[in-house]
Amino acid sequence: MTHDETDFMAVALPALMAALTLLLVMVHRELGPAARLSRSGRWMLSGLLGMGLFSFGLKLAVAALLAYRPTILAGDFPSQLPRALRGMQHREIPSVEDSPAPPYQW
Repeated sequence: MTHDETDFMAVALPALMAALTLLLVMVHRELGPAARLSRSGRWMLSGLLGMGLFSFGLKLAVAALLAYRPTILAGDFPSQLPRALRGMQHREIPSVEDSPAPPYQW
């Protein structure tokens, strides 16, 4: 992990924890009682509003995984890339004039 990635994680992880704490306090102390939700309703609302935090946490986990082990998802991709690019150079893209669309029939 580079210095920039460590700095990002040092800010992002506490921010994620603060947002989770704020969300739980906000729902269980303010939104839940104002909406007259039961205990299970408050937890449901916390879970639904917390999906954004979950997705951000998942993004952080993937970023940390790729920072520590950058080849984990790459496989043999870097060695195959030049061959794939060579194959793309010789391919022709057909134009619209070469094959007009057939007329529409009812």
